[in-house]
Amino acid sequence: MALLDDLRSGKLGLTVESPEFLSLTKETPTNATFSDPKHGLAWWFFFFPNVHLDLAIEHAQSLQRDVHRHTRLLFELMFTPSTTGLKLPSEARPCTADPKWTPVIEIERVDADGGPTLHVLHRMQYQPTKEIVMGHTLVPVQGGLFEARWLCRAQMTGFRESVLMLQLSPNEEPQFRSQAEYDDGAHDAQFPQHAVSIARSVKRWHLDQKLRITKPGAPHAREVALAPLGCAISVPERFIREGVASAAGDTSCVLNRASFAGTDGVDRLIVTRTSERIRGIAVARRFSKHVASRARWIYEQSGLGNVTCETLSLDADRPEAVIVTEGDPDQVGCGRARAVWRWFIDDAGYVWSISMATTIAVPIDELSQNTATIVQSWRRL
Repeated sequence: MALLDDLRSGKLGLTVESPEFLSLTKETPTNATFSDPKHGLAWWFFFFPNVHLDLAIEHAQSLQRDVHRHTRLLFELMFTPSTTGLKLPSEARPCTADPKWTPVIEIERVDADGGPTLHVLHRMQYQPTKEIVMGHTLVPVQGGLFEARWLCRAQMTGFRESVLMLQLSPNEEPQFRSQAEYDDGAHDAQFPQHAVSIARSVKRWHLDQKLRITKPGAPHAREVALAPLGCAISVPERFIREGVASAAGDTSCVLNRASFAGTDGVDRLIVTRTSERIRGIAVARRFSKHVASRARWIYEQSGLGNVTCETLSLDADRPEAVIVTEGDPDQVGCGRARAVWRWFIDDAGYVWSISMATTIAVPIDELSQNTATIVQSWRRL
């Protein structure tokens, strides 16, 4: 069955009707592409099975943090030093070189019929002759994540900012405002053809009976029982169970958390009970050698290139090891992947790993601290 049929039937935990101004151009079981002649936008509908977005109000600060840092990495990946008809200086840097500047324009939690949704508006590019603004409507349901995405391109940049600067009172000293002030929705009526104005004008597309949630997403649980592994752990905010995987005698339980999209900015937490058992003499040496080669092998098997593997620490008493691996995806526009693995041996001598896999947008220290806390919470069922 095609995606739009599933959305109309409610099979996926929500019912969605596409707006009248969209014209379907392509469809598969998991996504649909539309043209939008009314607004001049490109549109997509997606459904991501088992990808989870927690919109609990008490986790809003954590969610906003992740939206900001993941969109920032995407923006920097999209930066191009040269543009058509205009060559920038070799020392040119993206706007994010200023730590106070953010590509995020809006983050808004909106209640729809049956549950909450998330609206995110952000820039993907912002440099002379190139501005791309992208909008997202994210709807968590029990089986995964529905996303509507739209994109607006513009070849003229800085016009809105220049006009607003000229409108300053003669008594005001000319100075640049913050980007948020220029992007404020209060100015949209004055700049109806601006990329931000157009992208923001369609963000309520899903109201007026266009979207109804019938099976809201599962809430975050502080402690998660992983029955296939025979253990329970406490997890960081917003992580929700994804599924179970087995390979070469190892069993893994995977949890994930989305932020601003189903394709980017999805962090994963992986708990693995391996088939490897280390007992007897020289446990620490054998353990260290095993986990270093195992972490690298896992990342290389994932298809990443330029893989690096670094041991941060090794505790010979427990024993326990912390390893950082990084690698480059082969997809264009994807940031360098990063994972922190914390390996340990249980009382029976079996090797376990708890890892958090994401991108270089998330600091190593944070990942290391989170995995340490999870290991400390680990207990048998």
